[in-house]
Amino acid sequence: MDTTYFGRSFGVMLFKDAYTGQNLLKKYVHYETNKLYAEGLSELKKAGFAINGIVCDGRKGLLKMCNDFPVQMCQFHQMAIVTRYL
Repeated sequence: MDTTYFGRSFGVMLFKDAYTGQNLLKKYVHYETNKLYAEGLSELKKAGFAINGIVCDGRKGLLKMCNDFPVQMCQFHQMAIVTRYL
């Protein structure tokens, strides 16, 4: 799950199945919050999806919020953080 921005105030929050590559849920957002991610996970559960794990960008509080699932920070965001400090 991640959000991509097109300009300053328009973004697409996407929840995607890592195995099939299928987009499970898409939300148009003005900003990215942990509450919106929680709502998306709740919608997926209500739709009957089994969430086996989460790959996310490591936002503050997001990793703790998702403690019901195995969570991993995505490789792109890990590399960006490491590069920033080098």
